Amino acid sequence: MIWLLTLSERKTREMIKNLVLSTFSGAGLLDRGFVQAGYCVVSAGDPMFGQMPIQEFHPPAGAFEGVIGGPPCTGESRLAHLNGKVGFSLANEFRRIINEAAPTWWLMEGVIRHDWAPQIVTLSPRHLGCEQSRTRYFHSNLSLEPFL
Repeated sequence: MIWLLTLSERKTREMIKNLVLSTFSGAGLLDRGFVQAGYCVVSAGDPMFGQMPIQEFHPPAGAFEGVIGGPPCTGESRLAHLNGKVGFSLANEFRRIINEAAPTWWLMEGVIRHDWAPQIVTLSPRHLGCEQSRTRYFHSNLSLEPFL
């Protein structure tokens, strides 16, 4: 019986390797990058497409190697005053999901810096020589510097 349990645990670990939960998928551009890198990406759904609100989603603990997402910036951007949602944020929902899912790693993209993340990298199209400046912050529990 102990041998079977160990075998089952090994199979479970193999199954979750490269399995990534995508939150706030939107058009799926972040998802696509992970798929191209060899990950199997599962979407938590997006209310933008008539799926359940993220507040109602509860992932199973230990089922995903990683969690990715970019919560909507409607209340966090400099233009939030135009949509009447100043201060509205779903970043804490992302944080809740990573706490519930207990992944090995996670990555969140956003328009403002969230200081609760252990690692934060700032990127802008200007870093690539473009005229446009749309600064984005990538938050993670991993060091992202080696990938820049």
